[in-house]
Amino acid sequence: MITMDKEKISRLQIKMSPKALTDLENLQEKIDATSKTQVIKSSLKVFRFLEDEKEKGVKIILRDKEGKERELLL
Repeated sequence: MITMDKEKISRLQIKMSPKALTDLENLQEKIDATSKTQVIKSSLKVFRFLEDEKEKGVKIILRDKEGKERELLL
């Protein structure tokens, strides 16, 4: 059983454009997330990982099906 200390949880209210909200909802459906909060938490984990790697001097290379490569710039 997992318990959470309510003092450590913060509520956040954000304003989003209609397009940003649609993007969030589409991503929620695409990754089968149970909530928008889950999408945001997952996105933060990915972005934190990418930023940590960038700080180490790692280049992030994307390769398409044909083998064409490009660098992801953050």
